Amino acid sequence: MTRVWSLTHLRPRGSHTEWPLVDVKQIGFFRSEGEARRAARRLRLDPGFRRFLDQFRIEAVELDVDRYDHGFDPDADRDLVPSD
Repeated sequence: MTRVWSLTHLRPRGSHTEWPLVDVKQIGFFRSEGEARRAARRLRLDPGFRRFLDQFRIEAVELDVDRYDHGFDPDADRDLVPSD
């Protein structure tokens, strides 16, 4: 299996509540956690969006790419977001 990372959720700082960011296919796939985190920093460059994003922690998540052959299901795939 190929190791793939993505940015799939925003999580409010200090909370265990998960907030969906976008469908995983819209944000893209990354070959390493570092590459995914660099993409998260680029998301924060827009000044208006940055103020919103600064309230949240963005998670870089390792994906089992075989699970995505049939699309993204946010309810079935909630376990992809690591818990604290």
